[in-house]
Amino acid sequence: MKKRFYLPGLNSKSTKSFEKDENIESLILSIDKDLFPLIYKFINNTNKFYQENFNELDSLKLREKRLLDFETPNRSKIVHELDFELPANFDYNKFYYLFNPFNRLSWLKITQENKRLIVANNEKAETFVYNIISNELRGLTNGSNVSDKDLYNYLWKHKLGYPCFIKLEDINSNNFILKAEYLDSIKTDNTKENLSASLLFPIEERSINYEYFPLKERSSWLYLKAPKNFNISVDNIDYSKKINSIDDYNSDENRALKNNSDPDINTMTIVNSGVMQGEDINVYFDINITVPESLKLWYLTIYYLSLLTLLLLLFHLINSLYFYFNFPVIIESYPLEKIFNSGIFNGIILTVIAGIIATRGWLISEETILKKYSKNLTIIMILLLLIPALNYLFGFQ
Repeated sequence: MKKRFYLPGLNSKSTKSFEKDENIESLILSIDKDLFPLIYKFINNTNKFYQENFNELDSLKLREKRLLDFETPNRSKIVHELDFELPANFDYNKFYYLFNPFNRLSWLKITQENKRLIVANNEKAETFVYNIISNELRGLTNGSNVSDKDLYNYLWKHKLGYPCFIKLEDINSNNFILKAEYLDSIKTDNTKENLSASLLFPIEERSINYEYFPLKERSSWLYLKAPKNFNISVDNIDYSKKINSIDDYNSDENRALKNNSDPDINTMTIVNSGVMQGEDINVYFDINITVPESLKLWYLTIYYLSLLTLLLLLFHLINSLYFYFNFPVIIESYPLEKIFNSGIFNGIILTVIAGIIATRGWLISEETILKKYSKNLTIIMILLLLIPALNYLFGFQ
């Protein structure tokens, strides 16, 4: 079974809970999007607000390559690599908007040709946004008992995202590569029905939702690398075909991703034809992290054989106790009695336990997808040793 997750760093599923001020909230609800378009967009479509009002760098990006390197099925190292070409009169003294993470990014590092860049602190970013919407703030609060500063402080404190503004270095070259690296850990997607691993379905593979905002009228590449000992694939790709096109080998029609000769790596190329009014430019898809089929077959074979052996042992124990306490006999014998009494079954138990021990050795450092499987298998092995001991203790054959 697959459990649904998402990477929260650049995913709009991310939310923020906060204590509301009813007085200011009533003012926010009265906002007319035609009269106050900037404030309305800042509240309701924060990413688009930044993309439209701080777009100086967008036209200078030639291409983007993005790597999602899953160190474990729960955590990915993400690298954005952007090729830039700056004009001769570029102003290196200004801060420029790069992206708007919905969550704080762990271990964020931004470099320009391997040189660390200055990232604007929260106060600077707050000032940049205020300068854009200050006129609308004054118009909105005119005649109310809320000041424009109080309203803005409230909006900024409860905004969605943490906008990243950077200052580029003059390296005597107008062409360079900018790289942003950070770690992102998955979160459970509660917007859809989600089933956890169970006794009968112990392997909890991942289906991780991801959103990609491609460069306008440019090509964007996405590289996915699976964690060690797992496979990776992509499906449920959702995008506007009027805006983006994706290479055929990633499409659902030919299922090439599922037949990839290298299941540890997957790639996707997105070619954007431009932003259309009212259309969603993002590409949405699910990243599947799965156990290789041959290995999964082994895991499940050992698991269900162990479970079957345990059930037979339990049945034998209950049946023996039934006779031991002289309950009325309904059936004189049952087909498996000869197997239990011949000692063959002891050899079967030892074989199953040996298989469990070998399998458990492979799982000793895997505490993600196979966590429930490993826990269940350990409990089954203990019971496979305990029940024959109880049979011997009671003198059952």
